[in-house]
Amino acid sequence: MIDDSRWDACSEDKSGNDIVSVTQNRLTFRIHNAPRLKVTQIKVDGCLIAAGRRCDYLFEVGEGTRTAVYVELKGGSHIEEAEGQLTATMDMVRPRHDGWHRVCYVVAGGVFGPSKQAIEERMWASHRLRPIFKCRRCDVWVEQLA
Repeated sequence: MIDDSRWDACSEDKSGNDIVSVTQNRLTFRIHNAPRLKVTQIKVDGCLIAAGRRCDYLFEVGEGTRTAVYVELKGGSHIEEAEGQLTATMDMVRPRHDGWHRVCYVVAGGVFGPSKQAIEERMWASHRLRPIFKCRRCDVWVEQLA
């Protein structure tokens, strides 16, 4: 279980931003937040979770109906690793997001190939969600999430 002080240290309120964006290795994930809904950006890799498998970022979106958005920015063609990173993070933070809507994004620098479908099927079986795969850049509108 991750204590509250760790959550606070790794979180940043981005509610005032029209666009919330993270970039790593020329891969970008953006949330367009024109209505200025509550969006908290959490640096997972190297902050919230310092060791073991973990995704890069987590976003908490909305009030009332809340959505946890797990993001893995995966350079190269190693998208198989993304599955373990996303599921490990979801398992570690499960108590905090109990009852929340959850969605996962994999933004990769290469092509996905046949492993994409296998990952989708395994994550559906284990966590009842299918990750969304995008190449190099992913744009999401907050209205789709909240």
